[in-house]
Amino acid sequence: MNIQLIKADERDAKEILRMQKAAFAELLDKYKDYDTSPANETLEKVLYRLRQPFTYFYLIKLDGKNIGAIRIVDKKDVNEPKRISPLFILP
Repeated sequence: MNIQLIKADERDAKEILRMQKAAFAELLDKYKDYDTSPANETLEKVLYRLRQPFTYFYLIKLDGKNIGAIRIVDKKDVNEPKRISPLFILP
């Protein structure tokens, strides 16, 4: 088993969105949180995040296959906490 984190860029936006929708679909169906669920986001929102200078997206790969993604927010400010949002793995 080989797990890798590969830095993503704008070319990966459609793949990130596809996996994000699949990963959060069950929760969207359960909670009906259409305004806030990552499963209901648009390609434009994913691209917006990818273009942020303080955002780092990584594809999570298992044996060369995309199985999820993680976004790290780091504004490089000592007083600003770092965050992870979202983090997801395909079901």
